[in-house]
Amino acid sequence: MATQISYLADHPEHLETITKWYWDEWDRHEGWDIERSRAFAKAGCNKDKLDIVLIALNEDQECVGTIQLRKEWGIGSEIPEHLKQYSPWLGSLYVREDYQGERIGFDLCEALEKAAKKIGIKKCYAATAHLDKFFKLKNGVVVDETHFANEDMRVYEFSIG
Repeated sequence: MATQISYLADHPEHLETITKWYWDEWDRHEGWDIERSRAFAKAGCNKDKLDIVLIALNEDQECVGTIQLRKEWGIGSEIPEHLKQYSPWLGSLYVREDYQGERIGFDLCEALEKAAKKIGIKKCYAATAHLDKFFKLKNGVVVDETHFANEDMRVYEFSIG
């Protein structure tokens, strides 16, 4: 199944899909309301500055995956103090279950790298409790550790370009 990677800014009709994924995958488990998820998604409707959300579209123009690059990890007081030194953050990598295993995650990462390079970003960071194998395949290097959302996470640094 061929997919196309696009900016969410070019496809605002998918804002609610992204909002729901953010909420279902991450935010509701933290007790945050869906408006926080919507704010995260909406903040990424840019193409030439941070924050950026990219989406993967199938042949029918359905949204089947997403990734974002954010200036800050989290919102306001939820950002762990020791992580404020890192910016920008790659995050919210999500691929719809029926499209997993088709390299869409890699395609989203590569497209995000190009988008970041286009606006002058030379490195970015990501935190994970579960995607170590994937991030190592993308040449990420562990630079820190944190505890967030009831999980121990590794912070990875990625070079862009």
